[in-house]
Amino acid sequence: MMVTRRFTFFIFWLILACFQSCDSSDSELCGVSKRWVSNLGTEPKIEKLDPLSGNRIFTFEDYNVPTDICSDDVSKIEFNIGFFTLPVPQGVKAYGKAYWSTYEKEIPLQPDDNYIENFSIKQAFPGKAGKVNFQIIFEFPTQGSLAADKAYFSTVVKSCTIYYDYFQHI
Repeated sequence: MMVTRRFTFFIFWLILACFQSCDSSDSELCGVSKRWVSNLGTEPKIEKLDPLSGNRIFTFEDYNVPTDICSDDVSKIEFNIGFFTLPVPQGVKAYGKAYWSTYEKEIPLQPDDNYIENFSIKQAFPGKAGKVNFQIIFEFPTQGSLAADKAYFSTVVKSCTIYYDYFQHI
């Protein structure tokens, strides 16, 4: 009885592993599966002060994004952020953003939570290779100056990374 259960369990996981490893695109225009990992660094690409809220906004972006994305398939993005302490200090917010052509998707992020979003770029790049840009945006109450805000930010946020899984356009 126990041997039968183990064998059934083994067969189930073997079939599941095959389906996951044999994952392929539905389109003849799509090639191999690829993973892009951001290099966001420690300095924001855009720094601004919101005149309405008085909050500082730091935007992190890696401009070296893939340009060979198969637009006929659904791709997956994962935003991963980490804070030094939990709960996150009052007023600190984080957003993940993907934008391509004239489309944009912004997602609120939670502390130490990976957010995965599936999306398609087929409308923007029908039948050809596409490109998607990604950002992680932090907003928090200003500490009075850009230098003070940078110092404060470095004590709050320990990491932010973006992972993008897609099929390569052939």
